Amino acid sequence: MSPRTSKQNSRIRDERREQILHAALKVFARCGFAAARMTDIAAEAGISTGLAYHYFASKEDLFHELVALALNTSLNVYEQAHASKGSA
Repeated sequence: MSPRTSKQNSRIRDERREQILHAALKVFARCGFAAARMTDIAAEAGISTGLAYHYFASKEDLFHELVALALNTSLNVYEQAHASKGSA
């Protein structure tokens, strides 16, 4: 078996990061930010807690990333609506 290419490694990292973000969103929605723990997020993602910390230094960093993604998505929707012709 040949070793993975850097492109394959990058794809795997991106997929794992998305997996953790998706799991965190579920845990934060279910438990709230204060009650959520990285161990809960890791369990939801089906990974070890150490691996979750490899991708995100803290629960706060993970939450910040989710908020930034939500804001960027909202901004993109606004920009597309604003660029469209016609009225609301």
